[in-house]
Amino acid sequence: PGGDRVHAQWYPNGVGLSKFQGEQTCEVVLSGDRDWMGVSAPLTQSYDEHIKMIREAKRFIFIENQYFSTDFPSSSHECSNGKVRGQAVLYSGASNKIGAVLLERITEAGRRNEQFSVAIIIPLGTEPGSFYPNLRGSYCFEQAVEDAWKAEGLMSNWRDYFSFFFI
Repeated sequence: PGGDRVHAQWYPNGVGLSKFQGEQTCEVVLSGDRDWMGVSAPLTQSYDEHIKMIREAKRFIFIENQYFSTDFPSSSHECSNGKVRGQAVLYSGASNKIGAVLLERITEAGRRNEQFSVAIIIPLGTEPGSFYPNLRGSYCFEQAVEDAWKAEGLMSNWRDYFSFFFI
């Protein structure tokens, strides 16, 4: 809002302008801090947009990212205390709420028996010799979804609503 605007046109190969009616909108959003972008205060536009898109999703959510490191409720010994380095079995240090919001949306879909699915595609390892952030994220998040299904007494299979895929 209030930022500069760029007008761009893109047409698939061989398709002319007459095939497109109306105006399409694309918004570029940013996230970063002083270390990454040299800004004085953290920019959280893309984080805020991700939260909004997850909450407003109607049929599916597709996330492809380098990492799945997030904070969400957890009851297991391995996944609890994920932000406390000395107490965590599987430490993440993450404080973002993407996982908690995803868990809420998936559970809401299960409660309503909606046709809804979430697919998350991540590499198992992100740096040579390290698969820790994504391993913890995927293992603990699947456990949290399964726990939510049990707590809600949902009869459907949670796997119909949610899957991880590794590249």
